Amino acid sequence: MTDIDVNATEAEQRAHARSRVSAFRDVAEPGRAAWRARYPFFHAENARALRFLIPPGASVLAVGCADGAELAALEPKRGLGIDPSAPAIATARQAHPGHEFRVLDFEAEGAFESLNETFAFVLLPDTVGWLEDLGATLARLTAG
Repeated sequence: MTDIDVNATEAEQRAHARSRVSAFRDVAEPGRAAWRARYPFFHAENARALRFLIPPGASVLAVGCADGAELAALEPKRGLGIDPSAPAIATARQAHPGHEFRVLDFEAEGAFESLNETFAFVLLPDTVGWLEDLGATLARLTAG
């Protein structure tokens, strides 16, 4: 992938940055299972802490759900995971068929409007650090 043209508009620069992050997540996805297996205590404790905060049977939206493990660990009645990485969503769908997973660029304007539902809890697992503009994404999430 090439660097963005310095004369590009701000919107073009943001789109380019998002595409680079998505491409990285696509490449990293095959190694995620090995990473989880390497640090089982951390992931088990993380799931336990999340279950303390979010009761089983709740409705949960996981923004940047990756392989869907955190979402599935919560045992939601309604679980929807979204991620810009198609390989991550394919892995999540295969591993957790009881939940819905969609490929979605959640930083794009109007992305959350397509969900057309509300959730009791929103989870951003390993997502905040990847966002180009956290404030704008959260504003779209609450407005959508």
